Amino acid sequence: MTRTRETVWRRYWPLIVIAFPVGFVVGGIYGLVTVGVANSAQLVPTFVGFGFGGMLFAIPGVLGAFLAVLAGDRWLRRSLSVRVVCAALGAFLGVTLALLVLDIVLAVQHEGQDFSIGTILFVVMPVAGVPAAVVAGGAVIAWEWRRKPRETRP
Repeated sequence: MTRTRETVWRRYWPLIVIAFPVGFVVGGIYGLVTVGVANSAQLVPTFVGFGFGGMLFAIPGVLGAFLAVLAGDRWLRRSLSVRVVCAALGAFLGVTLALLVLDIVLAVQHEGQDFSIGTILFVVMPVAGVPAAVVAGGAVIAWEWRRKPRETRP
């Protein structure tokens, strides 16, 4: 029996699937915290609206993390810390790039609006990029811990 080579996709595909519901929940909680829902009638629409936004921003986060781990440790031969740093930086850069593109598109659509790269880089990027980096790095750590064989005690 020959053992197949383990690749980034084969090892981490469940994390890619799990990332979208996690993005939904993180986005929904972010919406509830920032908007400050006044009554219970606004609770579900606010959570769902911001949740879908979080799920949409999970796409560039997942893509950035996957490509960074693929570039940093293609055959999974390096240490766990390399993969964690690659996943966190990739998710951060993926979400940041998506926010930058979104800001450019909105600035082009509205003629009188200035391109607000300062706002993106200093206000919005840490708010959206840091949670993406923490979730991506934590997910890689948790997945590797789950895969580690357990010692049986006599």
